[in-house]
Amino acid sequence: MSEVLELLKQLLQNEDAYQVIAAIRGPDTKQNHNLKYIFTARIRFYAGLELRFLAVRQTGKLDIETIVDAAEEARKWAERDYSGCLHFLGHVFDALHALMWMHKDDEKAFKELGDLKLLASWMEDYARGWISREELER
Repeated sequence: MSEVLELLKQLLQNEDAYQVIAAIRGPDTKQNHNLKYIFTARIRFYAGLELRFLAVRQTGKLDIETIVDAAEEARKWAERDYSGCLHFLGHVFDALHALMWMHKDDEKAFKELGDLKLLASWMEDYARGWISREELER
């Protein structure tokens, strides 16, 4: 077995590592670029990825327009492929939870990851039609 495969096998035995790895790819559709920017690119940052072919969001700052656009992407995605959208958001939520505890000694990172986890939960509620746009924007 190759060295890389052996390392991967060992890494995947850790549930937190698995959750982060499962979320690193993000959605493949161009229609969900704001969701990928908000969640996937920041998960990559906190996982320590510095690969030139993967987008990594270096800052935690987000504007409300990007968040609202991502919420609309999630809702439209859920209308097209309900289980696919919720599957993605589930991986995001689990990865953010795992990363929170990996960064528990870094107060700023822990808070941002917790805020992103809450945002992922709101995105899911919005995608399901459980909350309105006005409630999301609060």
